[in-house]
Amino acid sequence: MTRSAIRGGEPDTIAVALANTTNQVVSLHFASGCQLLPYITNDRGSVVLPAGGAWVCTANLSQLDLAAGDRRTSTFVWTGSTEFASEMPLLPLPAGTYSIYAALSAQEVRLAAKPVPVQLR
Repeated sequence: MTRSAIRGGEPDTIAVALANTTNQVVSLHFASGCQLLPYITNDRGSVVLPAGGAWVCTANLSQLDLAAGDRRTSTFVWTGSTEFASEMPLLPLPAGTYSIYAALSAQEVRLAAKPVPVQLR
């Protein structure tokens, strides 16, 4: 997030990144087309984005190769709703404290970033 608080309906960009901090190429293999995914939880820890708590992913196997020191970043625009700005329908979430994090579930490793709090007004 570029801000620690947003007003419902105002877009803000969420950037999630994966970095290879080793001195070797890292290859990650996935059971679907989903790789590095963002999540938003409410103050009770329930996933509110994606709506329903889980992403719908393509059924194709995928692979991500990161050279030594390489970094992959994906950005998403959030407006305080149950979906990202490019998806419909956008159902506004109530004001409150939410947490944003990214997770990756490859055959080789499962990772989750430390949640970052954001205040939705």
